[in-house]
Amino acid sequence: MVYDVINGLSAGAQVNKLKIYGKTYSHALFGIAKQIKTIDPDFNLKIGGADSIFKKGFHKIGDILFAGDDHFGCVTIQEVFQKFKAINQ
Repeated sequence: MVYDVINGLSAGAQVNKLKIYGKTYSHALFGIAKQIKTIDPDFNLKIGGADSIFKKGFHKIGDILFAGDDHFGCVTIQEVFQKFKAINQ
């Protein structure tokens, strides 16, 4: 689906479309590009710089896991997802 949207666009337009998709679905650009390469092995979009800048807009997993005062307590996966959803809304 994503590949169909960006196929044939200029490199800059491809990066911009991937940024929109990544922000909407909380995916790293590098991961999206890697999956597209499984569909089209010749896909060779240079995404590294854009991905590094793009990821700065997302919270780090440590920020989510240790957001409270109890840094040594255990958290459940449900708590992680709840915190992640709350932060990214």
